[in-house]
Amino acid sequence: MEDKELLEIFFSEAEELLQRIEKNLLALEETPQEPSFVQEVFRAIHTLKSSSAMVGFDSLSEYAHLLENLLERLRSGRLAPSAALIAHLLNSQALLKTMVERVFHGKDPIEPSELESQKEKLNRFLGLEIKETSPEAALPGLKKETLHKYYTISLFFKEDLFFSGQDPLMLLKELQDLGEVLKVETDPSRVPGIVEIDPFSLYLSWEILFRTRGPLSSVEDVFCFVRESHRITIKEVTDNFPEGVDLSLADKRIGDLLLKEGYIDSHDLQEALSSQKKIGEVLVGQNKVSAQSLSRLLTDQEKSRDWLRKSTIRVATQKLDLLANLVEEISVNFSRISHWANQNEPLSSRLVLEEMEGVEKTLREIQEQVMRVRMFPLTGTFQRLHRLARDLALEQEKEIRIEFEGEETELDKDLIEQITDPLKHLIRNAIDHGLEPAEERLASGKPPQGTLGMKAFQREGRIYIQIRDDGRGLDEEAIYQKALKSQLITPGSRPSSAELHRFILLPGFSTAKVVSQISGRGVGMDVVREQILRFGGTITIGSQPQQGTTITLSLPLTLSILEGLRIRIGQDAFVLPLSSIAAALKIRKGDLKTIEAKEALLPFEGEYLPVIFLENYLAGPRGTAGNIGETDKIGLVLDSRRRRFIVLADQILEIRQVVIKGLESHFRAIPGISGGAILGDGSVCLILDIYGLDRLIFGD
Repeated sequence: MEDKELLEIFFSEAEELLQRIEKNLLALEETPQEPSFVQEVFRAIHTLKSSSAMVGFDSLSEYAHLLENLLERLRSGRLAPSAALIAHLLNSQALLKTMVERVFHGKDPIEPSELESQKEKLNRFLGLEIKETSPEAALPGLKKETLHKYYTISLFFKEDLFFSGQDPLMLLKELQDLGEVLKVETDPSRVPGIVEIDPFSLYLSWEILFRTRGPLSSVEDVFCFVRESHRITIKEVTDNFPEGVDLSLADKRIGDLLLKEGYIDSHDLQEALSSQKKIGEVLVGQNKVSAQSLSRLLTDQEKSRDWLRKSTIRVATQKLDLLANLVEEISVNFSRISHWANQNEPLSSRLVLEEMEGVEKTLREIQEQVMRVRMFPLTGTFQRLHRLARDLALEQEKEIRIEFEGEETELDKDLIEQITDPLKHLIRNAIDHGLEPAEERLASGKPPQGTLGMKAFQREGRIYIQIRDDGRGLDEEAIYQKALKSQLITPGSRPSSAELHRFILLPGFSTAKVVSQISGRGVGMDVVREQILRFGGTITIGSQPQQGTTITLSLPLTLSILEGLRIRIGQDAFVLPLSSIAAALKIRKGDLKTIEAKEALLPFEGEYLPVIFLENYLAGPRGTAGNIGETDKIGLVLDSRRRRFIVLADQILEIRQVVIKGLESHFRAIPGISGGAILGDGSVCLILDIYGLDRLIFGD
């Protein structure tokens, strides 16, 4: 259980660290002289190295250590932040990400040959370091041994060290990378009696003798994350080691020194660890388990880890604290009601109603806070898009400047996962079709560097995400000719610009003359539209010739909580998303128009809208138009973002917020139904999926 939790923490933190590395490297590429970006990358790599070693991913830790050495030279000024170096560091970040993904799926992080190849690349960059005069060359009469510096390091940690994610053993390993740990003396004086020992607390402290050729700052960096909270003392004692001789050994017996140092045990352990194989390979080699069984278990493990990664989220403690306070308020309300109920005196209905109003208000706040727990900032998504845009621009040899705005805007976790692919396609289109090469921009009077902007903001309970560029803009004449050729418009008619722009969202519609690996096949924008519509979003396009294009996505805040209108149709009740209702009409007998006695229509705002008898689609095969009978009906004009149509209802019951419950775990998926909601009386009400209902009734 502990190993599983440790791995879960590692993978969660590794994802955040890799995002931080990428974000700061991209910022460094734009502002090479800003040292804070290098420092942030160094700290993130340092943490990833330590945590990788802690969970046993040695190859990952080793490669991170090599990068740390390179970054140390970069932040000390011995290497210049050249474009080639930053590009290599970005590639290294991508390799680290791949290695983390591989170990997450139970695979080796990297092939040994590939690791050696990466080492060679790093060494080539290390060879760019400014050559300095060697101390040995400057002082030929000085013995090599005296170039070492000796330090005593006192490590006195608080008992809660392990809860901060640090491990003294990892700190010792980091020291060994800088030099040689000559002695480690352990002080067990704080260890309590066996009955009082807490296995999760640290009682030991250490005194270390360390020798290195590096500067004191490098030694201090090893403890940069624990020095503020714990008692760490580093003292130089080079004078006690003339020509490398430890003067303190003169009055000690050799037997005591061997026992104190523990060389034999340490040597045997190191030898065993260096020859240890993977446990799976050992068991297969001993014929204790078949290769097929091992493969099956590894596959099951990979599926389990995938599920774990998708189904867990990290929540800020402030949000949990607020939820705890709200639950405490409800507890107080119920305690008061319980106290009154236990009294012999009759209850005051006024007092009970006041308390229940307080409970209802607190429950609404809890519902809002639970929704916020699922909300995450778009920072990570924008950062990945930044990297994608940068790489595509380099590939096409285009100069671009990327601007962010509103990346702190929060969106539901599930929605973030679903919009990533549509946003990637919009970025590809902007770079491939929108932004021109530098020569073309200069010829049209523009600066050689194009601008790609990503903006997110919240308005009226919805989230808006914009992708804009200052490129060519949409070629309306090419769209018009393509629409004519595809018989989407009649000759002689001229649609408005907004209508022409919407054509590019149709399946197979493309004006590209050349098909590239990035775009031009006529697939993509229609898929983007379908994905956005599927979860209640909209997409709008604005474009001006030679000024650029702006595509705006409008999205709901969350998929788990819905503001809905509860209606009754016959004996059944349904919930309609309030955002999809354009109008409500009172319909009397004779208002409907029919076509060939099959389709019912109703005039609304200058057009005839199809009238849908919902029971014909959800309760059985498609029927005829039906008859509203002698009783007046209520017609709800619904907008599915593909078309408008009218659903007939017998009664409007209420407007309420509902928590959407999935049905798939107990029933098969039902077209036109997005889930269910549990009402106050315990009954279940089905929630209509307007987009899915459109597809069910009218087809694709």
